[in-house]
Amino acid sequence: MLFYESFNHNYDQVAMEWTETAPPITILKENVTLPDYVLVDYTASSVRRLYPPGMWNELVATFTFQRLYGFYILQVYVPAYISVFISWVSFCVGPNLPSRTIVGVNSLLALTFQFGSVVSNLPKTSDVKAIDVWILSSMAFIFASLIELAAVGYMRRNGSTIIVRCNCSIFCLKCPIWTANKLDR
Repeated sequence: MLFYESFNHNYDQVAMEWTETAPPITILKENVTLPDYVLVDYTASSVRRLYPPGMWNELVATFTFQRLYGFYILQVYVPAYISVFISWVSFCVGPNLPSRTIVGVNSLLALTFQFGSVVSNLPKTSDVKAIDVWILSSMAFIFASLIELAAVGYMRRNGSTIIVRCNCSIFCLKCPIWTANKLDR
């Protein structure tokens, strides 16, 4: 919204109205586009406001924009998905800790650098944006895979594995004890 109002002169001294002969707002360019938005609609209205010193005219121009989100899908959301899925590859690598660590840490670093790049292109606000929540939740998933890696490594190193004979499949959730051997089978 864009407001036009006299600062010193009230309605008795200056009467501000939109023109009646033509559309009050004329867009000179056919397709108005900003880097992330497209102008969809615009309206003009006139309002009289009562202030303690008197009545003032106010002209209001309302512009409606539509956000172009294709850039964010290709540059933020899809790479975040891919980073999380790559961090899950460490579950399939086997009990070899160095390779699992490299996959998890590299996924976390890639997402961290991507987050820094995206934040530098966004407006500086103190509000939490949906893209912030998305990236931070993606980082939480990757960090959770690193925590699982640390837990399995600790259990294997200390020899605190308990052999559980289970006739179920690898993905059995009914087993009472999950050990490093069970997790890395």
